[in-house]
Amino acid sequence: MTLSSAYIGADSYETKVEDDRNLVKAVFNGSSGALSAGSFALTPAAPGAGLALNAAAGSAVLAGFNSTSQGSYFVWNDVVETIPWVAPDTLPRIDTLLLQVADPQYGALTTDAGPQWIIATGNPAGSPVALSDSALLSSWVQPGAYMKWANVAVNPGDTSFSSGDITPLQSVVYKGNRVMNIVRITTNWPLNNTYIGTTDTIIGGGSAPQQAAAKLQKTFTVLPNRLYKVTATFTLVDADAHTAADFAIRYASGSTVANTSTIMDFKRINTDQDSSSFNQGGDIVGYMNGLAAGTYTVGVFMHRGGASGNVRLLQLNNKCAVMTIEDMGESVTEG
Repeated sequence: MTLSSAYIGADSYETKVEDDRNLVKAVFNGSSGALSAGSFALTPAAPGAGLALNAAAGSAVLAGFNSTSQGSYFVWNDVVETIPWVAPDTLPRIDTLLLQVADPQYGALTTDAGPQWIIATGNPAGSPVALSDSALLSSWVQPGAYMKWANVAVNPGDTSFSSGDITPLQSVVYKGNRVMNIVRITTNWPLNNTYIGTTDTIIGGGSAPQQAAAKLQKTFTVLPNRLYKVTATFTLVDADAHTAADFAIRYASGSTVANTSTIMDFKRINTDQDSSSFNQGGDIVGYMNGLAAGTYTVGVFMHRGGASGNVRLLQLNNKCAVMTIEDMGESVTEG
């Protein structure tokens, strides 16, 4: 196609639907997903509504998949929508809820045109599994754009859902960075001006004692295919003779993190090795890239950098250390 543009003066130039859709695509870098964490969030409908889910008000963007010039579709709703469900079978199944825009410009439709929720019913089985992407594309997806929003467990005899039946699959699209969590400590670490010494847990079989538990720690929900940046900043890093301060930033799936969990980054901060004077600050940055959706915990661990000596963090004006967790956008390919 040739050069094209949107929103030229009235009656002077034809603005095509592709112009609008490619504008949406450009704004959100071709990503698909909800435009906020709560957009179209799914919850069980009230028991009186029968077997159904409620989709919260919200907005999303869906990238077209039929043509390189297709662009992306903006979808929104300003009210809660109740989605009636397909009746249970005699065996359990896992259904996949699709958010879809059916567009007849790109092929014949078997549904109405426009945005819609599609319940792709799974195959009943004693140990059911969700439909594959190829099965969804061949039997359920219409020309236009779509995104898998959730997998939903449906059991024989169900008359309503519980929150445990819903497994969200959607990602969240942010324009720019988004600070998700901030954790602060305002007093010396360890407390009472004590040092980390030889009684602390040994790190990975090495000679350097490390704190057994993280002081800076946060549990949060990770969305699929996202890049998270974790930054810990220290006001004053202090050590006595013969050592520097080493920091490890780690993460683990679940609600706890240990000093043997997956390491994101490791950094040594040199000090003046004089416990009677103040020292410089420092920071450490780590990334969580492309993880599966779920609950994760990140933590910062400190230990001494030499075979002897001790390290600690000191507060100044009620500021000792702070950790921030940012959603940086879609995951990236490392290389």
